[in-house]
Amino acid sequence: MFLTVGNLSWQRLLHHEGAWDPVQAAAVSMWAAHSLLSLLGIFQPLKMLPLVLFEIAYKAIWLVVVAWPLWSAHRLAASPAEALTHAFVPVVVPIVFVPWPFVWRNYVWSRP
Repeated sequence: MFLTVGNLSWQRLLHHEGAWDPVQAAAVSMWAAHSLLSLLGIFQPLKMLPLVLFEIAYKAIWLVVVAWPLWSAHRLAASPAEALTHAFVPVVVPIVFVPWPFVWRNYVWSRP
């Protein structure tokens, strides 16, 4: 996350010219911030677990709401959503490696 998304988002932020589409600028800024925070996750993985859960959530939602209907209708290939779909499908990796019992105990069933 830090290397791949960070490189792309920071390059885009630092070398952008002209007017920004506000929604696109917000997305790139979010990814840049996400990449910085993911660096902390290398040293404190359990403390940064909410960031991983956020990543899983937004990518899974996007894949279900945007990519799946296009794919089902055979309109995903060569669409503007195709590249982002390829970038989001690897969300399976963090899903597999998240310590789900820990998440359940500490975020779902935790007592205040």
